Amino acid sequence: LDCIDDIMKSPPKKHRLITTEELSERLRSSEDRPLVVDTRPEYEYRNAHIAGAVLIPFNKFRVEFDRLPRNRAIVVTCHFGKYSIVAANKLTQAGYKRVYDYAAGMEEWNRLKKPVATGMPKDTLQQTGSAKTAAFNWARGSDGDERTVYLDYNATTPLDPRVLDCMMPFLTNKFGNAASLTHSFGTDAERAVHDAREKVASAIGAASSNEIVFTSGATESNNLAIKGIAHRLKSTGNHIITCVTEHKAVLDPCMSLERQGFDVTRLGVGEDGLIRIEDLVGAFRPTTILVSVMLANNEIGVVQPFRRIGELCHERGIVYHTDGTQGVGKVKLDVAADKIDLMSISAHKIYGPKGAGALYVRSSVELESQIDG
Repeated sequence: LDCIDDIMKSPPKKHRLITTEELSERLRSSEDRPLVVDTRPEYEYRNAHIAGAVLIPFNKFRVEFDRLPRNRAIVVTCHFGKYSIVAANKLTQAGYKRVYDYAAGMEEWNRLKKPVATGMPKDTLQQTGSAKTAAFNWARGSDGDERTVYLDYNATTPLDPRVLDCMMPFLTNKFGNAASLTHSFGTDAERAVHDAREKVASAIGAASSNEIVFTSGATESNNLAIKGIAHRLKSTGNHIITCVTEHKAVLDPCMSLERQGFDVTRLGVGEDGLIRIEDLVGAFRPTTILVSVMLANNEIGVVQPFRRIGELCHERGIVYHTDGTQGVGKVKLDVAADKIDLMSISAHKIYGPKGAGALYVRSSVELESQIDG
């Protein structure tokens, strides 16, 4: 509403309307191909949009539009015209010279069966950080600007459109609390959570979906696993073994436990980035209660000998935790057969949403609760 009010205070500037056939013809042309900008409320992007369009949510248009190239023709559209006219007016006010309003919108484009794309494409401005920069560099096309490509998928990945499609019902009309089982809203949500647990369990070879604990991400999973075991088993031992190349989400909980009186051994790695099995064997003590060695490294990609580590731990009755964040979905896993007792998982590393994760907890393992209530 602020955006509309801001724009409508000034008299409208001149911009041309463009017909469906004219737009379709110009998009097929290799010369002076216009940039299509689709602006509308974020939830409407679940529907189809013109293939190749850059998406700028309408509520962000005021702060995002000035990164659009000024030396290309720009066609603004939306679903059926009410947002595109406002956005086109804003562009012309800002000095963009060749602005067109495709007022017929996606309603007309779909009716005439023109080329469309669905979901949230990688070049949408819904992405953040480097992906957003990549969107605008893609939009500049052949204007000579250097393009930016985001390659750090160990840090995070974009949300897969299929994941978004699965999530949207539970973010909109199926909004029930999964703990409220006295009505259909709650039971529908509870069933969805159960199904999600089943899928995660199946993906990693867990014996039961009851071994999957959902968390807010790998950091919470690592803290729950490491501190939960340490506090549960402190009467039997106080020694923990980890590795110098672990993620901070493992190293920092270990440091915290050291301040509480636990003893932590940090194994070194060779030139190949792997721990030496003989170093692990030499580090075992009668008081060792936990080994935490990641499955795959987030910086150099090496896969630790997790199966052998699991065997050695189980032979000695020691709990084995692995941060599986970088391995799940990439490395063949069977947590039951691989003798993994605890494994941390993060959704946003494998095309899922941020703020969602899981901890696999073997049924024979008990953790001390870290959050009460």
